[in-house]
Amino acid sequence: MNLTAVKHRLLCPLLLVGALLAPQTQAAQTIDAIAAIVDNDVVLVSDLQQRVRIVQDRFRGQPLPPMEQLQRQVLEQLAVERLQVNLAKERGIRVSDSELNQTLMRTAESNGMTLAQFRDALQAEGNSFEHFRDEIRNTLLIQRLQAQAVNSRIRISDQEVKQLLSSPNSILGTLRYRLSHILLPLPDAPSPEQIQQVQQAAETLYQQLQQGADFAQLAVAHSRGQTALEGGDLGWRAPAEIPSIFADVVPDMTIGEVSQPIRTPSGFHLLKLVAREGAQQSIIQQTHARHILIKPTAIRSDEQARLLAEQIHSRIQKGEDFGNLAREYTDDTGSKLAGGDLNWVNPGQTVEVFEQTMNNLAVGAMSQPVRSEFGWHIIQVLERRDTDMSQTLLEAEARNILRKRRYDEELQNWLREIQANAYIDYKI
Repeated sequence: MNLTAVKHRLLCPLLLVGALLAPQTQAAQTIDAIAAIVDNDVVLVSDLQQRVRIVQDRFRGQPLPPMEQLQRQVLEQLAVERLQVNLAKERGIRVSDSELNQTLMRTAESNGMTLAQFRDALQAEGNSFEHFRDEIRNTLLIQRLQAQAVNSRIRISDQEVKQLLSSPNSILGTLRYRLSHILLPLPDAPSPEQIQQVQQAAETLYQQLQQGADFAQLAVAHSRGQTALEGGDLGWRAPAEIPSIFADVVPDMTIGEVSQPIRTPSGFHLLKLVAREGAQQSIIQQTHARHILIKPTAIRSDEQARLLAEQIHSRIQKGEDFGNLAREYTDDTGSKLAGGDLNWVNPGQTVEVFEQTMNNLAVGAMSQPVRSEFGWHIIQVLERRDTDMSQTLLEAEARNILRKRRYDEELQNWLREIQANAYIDYKI
């Protein structure tokens, strides 16, 4: 199994248990030299060596950049991860044991194992299950932090929604593109000399790619994007989900083509169109649902919020009215007066864990308390229906698409800001 693949694609099937973690040798366990200082925390040489082995395992049989360059790339990623984990904890973001266990069970099931079998498979290869748990917890913390920090920076106006719906890209879901990406970042307020230097580096990479260089290998060696150590893979995107900085470029590209360097405030980008496919959708399934949300607060811990949600769930099971309890307890101000009623919910309108739980419920069924980035939800499905895409749905999808377009760019801006405000000292 591949640790980074698990961390960044927690809900995707893993192909091989044996590649998840590089074996933890005695040497790696005993090395405790400091590779980087991140504010009041450190990244150890052993952490760096283990992550380097994971990258080497993923690209086994393929050339990689020189070890010094690879170590620097990996160390920068580790430092930014450590910075985000600490920032998440400072902001009171938590991942409960029950939520972590659910994620681990889904990961084990995606490999065709029980959780006990998954643990045994790791330990049989000399790997620590507790270390793996910590890595997954940190990944969930980072995902939750990024969602909160970045989404709060994005504002979508009604006029922007109308413009998208009236544009050629307003036909949603007809095409998908698979993209790969290399980012060469610019510092804040760059000088003309710095801009010229980074632009020259981007043009050099472009020439190498035109001459047949492997995009994934150059991404590992040079990119500072979030998916650099995955070969720059951005996955599949609908046309309207492509970041706005690339939206005019991708439709005219041929499969396998690499764009010339694209300048944005965050840096210079190289984009590769890996594949294209069509996917027409005309009918969707809507769900009429209601929920009760219990949020952690400054005076209510995440564990206390979970316990309160379980108490409310038990009271509903014993016959108390869901709507009355929602009006009394829910922290969702938008649905409070309606007894938690969310009306008809469209696919993609709620966060992933909420939608997955809701979709797995039969009509009339109620979920156990489930954790999202907003708090603990009790979800009940009232009705389901198939419907044509309405104007309301189009507007909701357009708003969501505009948010997704801006998310990647805002994420890069936010990451650059938190790094600029942090003390990071690389010792290697």
